[in-house]
Amino acid sequence: MGIVWEGLHAATGVRVAVKVLRSERAWDARQVELFGTEVRAVAELDHPGIVMVLDHGTISNESADLSHGKLVAGSPYLAM
Repeated sequence: MGIVWEGLHAATGVRVAVKVLRSERAWDARQVELFGTEVRAVAELDHPGIVMVLDHGTISNESADLSHGKLVAGSPYLAM
């Protein structure tokens, strides 16, 4: 369903995982709905052994441009 990227939170220096809905699925309303359901389900969990949702949204035009074609603007993402 998605691709997971490793990143670094700019303000805190904490390592993060960012899951992005695959570009071919980003335009499928059902896939976007399922991704949103996953975001809400993960956000509701509270356990030291489970990741915490830090942010979610859609890939901006600027981020897509900086990715050199690896990310598509408008694709949903989840930062954990």
